[in-house]
Amino acid sequence: MIEYVDNNQYDRKIADMSLAAEGRKSIDAAMQNLPQLNDLLKKYEGQSPLSNVKVVGSLGVDASSAVLVEVLDALGAKVRWCSSAVDSTDNAVPAAL
Repeated sequence: MIEYVDNNQYDRKIADMSLAAEGRKSIDAAMQNLPQLNDLLKKYEGQSPLSNVKVVGSLGVDASSAVLVEVLDALGAKVRWCSSAVDSTDNAVPAAL
């Protein structure tokens, strides 16, 4: 599970966590459109091939980038993500993530 960590003054919290269920639906739908990431999850199920990897990303947090973050996390990577474009960030998706 991805955990929010407030390490410094630049971290932000989710404004409306009540949108998480809506965001989860968007993420699940996006997962169906990303078969390569599904294949990776199936191939490495029960393993952590990225356990020694740290990934930092800066993209708008939409359903597709949320799928990427969740897959990296599921494969064992330590992931830190931020949104590079406030206007392109869907509030429901970060709430679910």
